Amino acid sequence: MAGPLENLWGLASAPELAPATSIVLGQIFAWSGTSKWLHPGETAQALVGFHVLRVPRRRAALALAGGELALAALLLAGPPVGGALMAGALLVASLLSVGFVVTIAAALRRPDRFPCMCFGASDAPLSAATLARGVALVVVTSVAAVSALGSAELLGARDWLLWNVVGAGALSCLAVVSRLPRLLRFDDPFDFSERVMLEPTGFGPITHDHD
Repeated sequence: MAGPLENLWGLASAPELAPATSIVLGQIFAWSGTSKWLHPGETAQALVGFHVLRVPRRRAALALAGGELALAALLLAGPPVGGALMAGALLVASLLSVGFVVTIAAALRRPDRFPCMCFGASDAPLSAATLARGVALVVVTSVAAVSALGSAELLGARDWLLWNVVGAGALSCLAVVSRLPRLLRFDDPFDFSERVMLEPTGFGPITHDHD
């Protein structure tokens, strides 16, 4: 019976692992980079929370977003273009993921929690789940990089499109599942304690006297 190391090596040797992983990771980094690009202020605040910056800087946030989008383009272009490009992009993704894990682990040692802008979620606070996702990303990218450096096969246009559709569907399902607690939470429509209502004239709020 094969042990865990043999099973892991067998997985890393699968020729279809690297192209599939490269495409899915490309979509993840594209999603994450786009979210950071659309929310540079929140991204800059997260960088301050991680102690990467002392003060929020919009240019730093946009640079990080641009770097993730550029890496996403390489990851998505690698499978149909060339094994060397794919292996290099996966290696960069692996190193970047290690940096994410180290930064997240250091931030979790501090008491403050803040929206970390990780994995495309603009309002999810930093937590142990964030670290777990980062560690999983390191493992996946590292194994895929080893596979690409070995004998990874390239994808044709049809297979490349198919894997993109499969990856997008899987990420969409994960996004919906992660939002289920919020989607299933229904507020009382008659609870006005935390709402601000305007007068019919629109010039000021209506005040309620609570007994």
